[in-house]
Amino acid sequence: VGDEHCGWDYAKYMLSNERTISSRVGISAERLRNLKRIVVAGPATQHQPRILERIVALETEIQAHEITVLRVVTARPPDAGAKPDALSSMLKLRGSEIQQKVSELYLAYAGIEALRGRGVGATHPSGDDEMAWVESAAANYFNWRKLSIFAGSNEIQRNILAGAVLGLRSK
Repeated sequence: VGDEHCGWDYAKYMLSNERTISSRVGISAERLRNLKRIVVAGPATQHQPRILERIVALETEIQAHEITVLRVVTARPPDAGAKPDALSSMLKLRGSEIQQKVSELYLAYAGIEALRGRGVGATHPSGDDEMAWVESAAANYFNWRKLSIFAGSNEIQRNILAGAVLGLRSK
């Protein structure tokens, strides 16, 4: 299983990898592409131009985050050992913020229709699968708030980053 008295080192190593993985760049990009397709194909509304602006801005953030993830992962030597680094905290923090922004955009575009939602995985009353996202927009928005908590809360990640920047070491 591992060396005796090294459990915490193994746990920190696993947490570091979990934080890197939990940035979930691909999922965010896919969900945003899907929303963009829905907005462009949907009926013109007074909010549509502003939603499209926000989508384009978030696409840029996702691309920047994806490049950062790739840089961090490729720069990390395979024998880095069990010592976690602040970079994994940064990836987790930024990734969870991006994922929550995506869910906010779905909710913003759904508007008041989201209040009729039937929960995650719901189907639209019309039977139109293309509209199913409206039924789950609010539920997904509230469900994705959890991203700030798992793999170490965002507050803890900010403390880790601040300690790294200020040269503080936790014992």
